[in-house]
Amino acid sequence: MNEVKQTRPASEFDMVIGWLIDRDAKKREVAVSILTRLGPPAVSLLIDEAISANKKSEHRIAILGVIERIGGTLGLDEAVGLQSLTWHPDPGVRSKAAQTISSLRLGRRIQPAPSVPASG
Repeated sequence: MNEVKQTRPASEFDMVIGWLIDRDAKKREVAVSILTRLGPPAVSLLIDEAISANKKSEHRIAILGVIERIGGTLGLDEAVGLQSLTWHPDPGVRSKAAQTISSLRLGRRIQPAPSVPASG
C-alpha cells in the first residue's frame, strides 16, 4: 500500500529563518530586524532552530547572532540548548555559542528588590 507522506508548508517564521543565510544582503538585514523585534519571547524558538539537526553551521551561527542581539535571560531549557552547541563539531559554532552565552550572562540585568515602605 502506498503511503502519502505529508509535509507541512513552510511558515513565515521558517521563511525568515531561511533569509538569515540568503545571498541577498537585504533579505538578511530584514530577517535580523524581524527576529530582533520579536524580542525575548523568540529566543526559545531561535534556540530550538539553532540546535535543530537539519541546520548547517552557517545557519546556526547566524541564529546565535540574532539571539545575542535580542539578549535577555535564559531559562534552564534554553541554557542547556545553547550549552549543547559548545560541543558542536564545527569550531565556528562552538565559538559563537560560547560568545553568545557569555554575552547573555554579561547582559543580564539585576532586578532591584521591591522597595519596602518605611514603618513608623
